[in-house]
Amino acid sequence: MRIIKCCKVNLMQLRTRKKTWICLLLLVVLMASFFAGYGPYAKSLGHPHIAPWGVSGLPTNGMFYAVILTIFLLLIADAPFRTAQQQLVLQRIGKRGWITGQILYLFVLSVAFTVLLWILSWIFYAPMIEWTPGWGKVIRTQALYPSAEHFFLRVPKDVLQNTTGLMATLWMLGMQVLVCFFLGCIVLLSNLWFKRGSGVFIAAVFAFLYYFLRQNATMRYFPTWLTWLSPVSWVDRSIVGHPNMPSLAYSIIMISLLCILSVTLAICTIHKNDIVVKE
Repeated sequence: MRIIKCCKVNLMQLRTRKKTWICLLLLVVLMASFFAGYGPYAKSLGHPHIAPWGVSGLPTNGMFYAVILTIFLLLIADAPFRTAQQQLVLQRIGKRGWITGQILYLFVLSVAFTVLLWILSWIFYAPMIEWTPGWGKVIRTQALYPSAEHFFLRVPKDVLQNTTGLMATLWMLGMQVLVCFFLGCIVLLSNLWFKRGSGVFIAAVFAFLYYFLRQNATMRYFPTWLTWLSPVSWVDRSIVGHPNMPSLAYSIIMISLLCILSVTLAICTIHKNDIVVKE
């Protein structure tokens, strides 16, 4: 219960930070640029319904997906959070309980951020939503006919052919939570072990490594082996599950193991760190 209260303290402080609202505004603007065009496009097709699965194509746009992950990293740049209020929490539950509460907060924030992404992917055409497991006419048409430049984001053809809209979205959302949580743990561990602020830089390397891989995927001598070392790449269903690429099972198992390892390292090494809170 004390660990949950430690997590709750961080959530309450999140609402009072200007950085939170700036990140939220940036996220809304970016997602609007991706998905606000679905409604007008559906009307131009004469089709009144849109399936809410367009978010599954978000990771296929390397640059903007890296920017979205960077927004998440800005939210957690100070992890573990050492405000003056945390001094009382430390005294009451000890270092191990305190760091566990910080880790729980990172997981809750990862889930909330991912759910927000999904909501923002269909909120702009909410009255037209059709809750069906399939892709629907609108998403399928805009993927198969690239000349329809009504909006920026498209779900790749191979993703449409290999899975349903519901399953592709569940994959993206689930892996997104795990990847965000892993990046959060990287920030937390780096800020504990090294100079404060180094965590965001290290985590951003993972985000922009994926951007590099997406940009150079068509190269003749593309280093495909890098996708096996890039956790962010495993969110993208147009990469995983293909020949010479990480399988679905590999992606789930590896990101889960990385998360478990990060959590274990944080809890097992916290007693070696001096926790200096801000006044």
